[in-house]
Amino acid sequence: MFYIEEIKCLLTQFPQKIDCNSIQEFCNIEMSHYEKLSSIRNELDRYIKKLESEQLLEETCTFIAQGIQPRKDVCYTNVSASSDTIAQEVLNCLKVKHPNHSIFSTSREIFSYWKNNNIKDNHWDETESTQIMDTLQEYIFSILNFRACISSFAPEDIKWICIDYVLQTKYGQDIIVYAIFHSVARRLGLRCDVLQVFNRFCVFWKPEFVPNNFENARCFYIKDENFPNCLHDYLPDYKSCTHHDVIEIRTEQMLDMIKDFVELFISGQNKQFGISSKVNCNM
Repeated sequence: MFYIEEIKCLLTQFPQKIDCNSIQEFCNIEMSHYEKLSSIRNELDRYIKKLESEQLLEETCTFIAQGIQPRKDVCYTNVSASSDTIAQEVLNCLKVKHPNHSIFSTSREIFSYWKNNNIKDNHWDETESTQIMDTLQEYIFSILNFRACISSFAPEDIKWICIDYVLQTKYGQDIIVYAIFHSVARRLGLRCDVLQVFNRFCVFWKPEFVPNNFENARCFYIKDENFPNCLHDYLPDYKSCTHHDVIEIRTEQMLDMIKDFVELFISGQNKQFGISSKVNCNM
């Protein structure tokens, strides 16, 4: 994709005279981008060696967005700050509805831990967990109007898997929207799991994460043509499947999923420009 765009740009600017200086400029640009991609890959290699509790979906999505957009300065600090802002806005809504909720007496240290670590269970009892979850779902899917695209892998679709773009437009691939939802829920002391069930992504949540207890659990899927009435309950599907049918999306799974999408995107661009060779994504 980079080669195609740069060559098109050069041919447009210098249709009659592609000189050595132009070629040198192209090579310098290309080298700087490869250096940046190499740096991102090295940082990612170090990242996946961290404790699993410290490998966050939104940070993994940031690595992906950085690799896909080498010309753009995609910073995790900004992505994290956006999730912080959404979490604070959810708290503001929660305070109006439930001013005596225990979360308003929670220390900064605990909020900081939730922000930087995956958690194994909800911090609250069933009533208070449900109050936060109800407010979170309403704020993200109704007030902010986050929604999933129905992608046909057109060339412009690549931005839909970039978390910075999705945070800005509130529109993108469902897996990225779920990662954002997951990051905000975690900041509020809720454990959510992003799952792939029967080749379909969803968010799974229940008041207590104990085995074989599905009382008041929720399993919802937002990639639906009836948006915004999209929070359909897929819990029956989840209950009926075996552990082989369910994949919990973490760092490695997220990278594999996005790699597959990028390869489909590149394949689509190759067809558009009449290129038959296969291009591998080595993020």
